[in-house]
Amino acid sequence: MNEIGKNIKKLRKESSLSQEQLAEQLHVTRQAVSSWETGKNQPDIETLESIAAVLATDILTVLYGRSRLEESGEEKRSQRKRFMRNCLIWGAIALAGLVIHLMIKDKIMGWYYRFYYTVPVYLIALLLRPLCVFSLAVAFMNGLCLIGEIRIRQNWIRRTVFGVSMAFLFLYLTAAMLCLVPAFLPDAGAVSGWNRRLPFVFPFIVRLVTAPALFLLPGIGLFLGRHR
Repeated sequence: MNEIGKNIKKLRKESSLSQEQLAEQLHVTRQAVSSWETGKNQPDIETLESIAAVLATDILTVLYGRSRLEESGEEKRSQRKRFMRNCLIWGAIALAGLVIHLMIKDKIMGWYYRFYYTVPVYLIALLLRPLCVFSLAVAFMNGLCLIGEIRIRQNWIRRTVFGVSMAFLFLYLTAAMLCLVPAFLPDAGAVSGWNRRLPFVFPFIVRLVTAPALFLLPGIGLFLGRHR
């Protein structure tokens, strides 16, 4: 049974019509209606228009099972739900990171000044704050899409933006891991010695962690690169 036949049968039953009653209103035989519904034959365009009129619907619903307006409306509702869900999830991540940062910042700095314990300081500077800003950017973009459509229509531009954003994050995470390695070593002097052996990595990391707002860019870029 083809899709048109399924649609005709479904719409006929919704209208509480038998095959004979539908055939009578269309001025065709019951066998013709049966052959449409079983997929043996298909009605021509004029007959499809008559079927739509008798069943109080439009021809697109007979052809596709639902009108293009209904499909568009359902797609938009589904998209809004996705934007809302993503906005709440990424917003919650950003908020949780901010709360954690505010709660432990003073204690961690106290440990640092008293014991020169650098691990928590490195983790906050290199991971927690960038994650908060990145999450905020993604949540903000999803929130904006609840107001109006924001997308890059050209595929090559979208792929370029996505690729550049991913490359930025990959390079940053690689550099961050290189800087975090000595922080877990027992010898505090190893940190400065390690960083001297990474003359290009350490200044790059310092500039980024002292300006965490830069992580808004990859967050926005990844959103635009993925949203079609």
